[in-house]
Amino acid sequence: MCALTVLFVGLDVFLHGLGETQLGALDRLAETLGLVPFSAVGAVIVSRRAGNAIGWIFCAVGIGNAAAGFADGYALHALITEPGSLPGGIVMAWLATLINAPSLALLFLFIPLVFPDGQQPSRRWVPVAWLGVLLVGMYVFSAALGTGVLEASEIAVGDNPFGIESAQGFLDATGALSFIGFLLLVPVGVASLVVRFRGAGGEERQQLKWFLYAMCALVGVFAASILLVAVVPSATLPEWAIDLVFGVITLGLSVALGVAVLKYRLYEIDRIINRTLVYGPLAAVLALSYFAVVAGVSSFAGESELTVAAATLAVAALFQPLRRRVQAFIDRRFYQRKYDAARTLEVFSTHLRDEIDIESLTAELLSVVQLTMQPAHASLWLRAPEAKR
Repeated sequence: MCALTVLFVGLDVFLHGLGETQLGALDRLAETLGLVPFSAVGAVIVSRRAGNAIGWIFCAVGIGNAAAGFADGYALHALITEPGSLPGGIVMAWLATLINAPSLALLFLFIPLVFPDGQQPSRRWVPVAWLGVLLVGMYVFSAALGTGVLEASEIAVGDNPFGIESAQGFLDATGALSFIGFLLLVPVGVASLVVRFRGAGGEERQQLKWFLYAMCALVGVFAASILLVAVVPSATLPEWAIDLVFGVITLGLSVALGVAVLKYRLYEIDRIINRTLVYGPLAAVLALSYFAVVAGVSSFAGESELTVAAATLAVAALFQPLRRRVQAFIDRRFYQRKYDAARTLEVFSTHLRDEIDIESLTAELLSVVQLTMQPAHASLWLRAPEAKR
């Protein structure tokens, strides 16, 4: 399945690049960037944990989306780029329309529903999975027999050759109902993650943190792109650059979920989350400070290289003090136990320099260990002083 994904992606990029500028192939390569790693991570999971459905779902998502892209590129070349050069172009456009829906359903509903062990949180969630299968089947059925216009790379290429005109009203209603129903079902799948997270502990909790971190990154990039367009309407990026960003995020999603399922360096997620919470706001504040300094100095002295240099030096001077303040705020707000432990150790180290009574030190040391490490039991053994000769 992984090898077929690589093959389909290669053919997809090749077919989209034929008869177009090099940018056409580059655009498709950026769009499909996350598919091969997704399938590769799935193959690794299957080879290590064949009983875990997550690996098979990853492989299916990769090969499904890659096959849809290949069918789309085939139809584009056969019907638009070089009409008549390849047979069955309209059928391939029809197949591309059908393949996408199950692949997206696996990605947005079934992965959250069975992550990380390949099983639903409880038997109560089994009907959700079957309802998802039913809705996807209804959508594919309505798309397969509807009389709508087929597209290849958003270009109309002809009517559905298998459409049943007499049943179009029923098919339209079925397609709309299944689409809306599935959109309402996706938050239910996400809710299963929340339920699982609340009852999880140990390794499973860390695995879910990896998933939630990757999803938050994906949503954050999507929200930032919308905000950029809303705030700066003239900020137009090439389509391939936008696809490349989302491809990289998809790649990160597949790697993060692979790390979680395979439990490789599982507990690094706490450090990654901490650094993200610190350097994300820090970067935003420094960027705003830089533009504020540039705008302020430019209003008095005009724009020049000296203005940019002054803004750069100001931001550099702000970096370390601001980073410490942000780190302290994040530790107090999100890592209170760690923050309290650090403060306790700091106070103890100060007291240690002044205290000479061994009994007081012993009691205080045990108290510090209890507060910071919270063991079930703690005791201190001291070696008896050697007799003087």
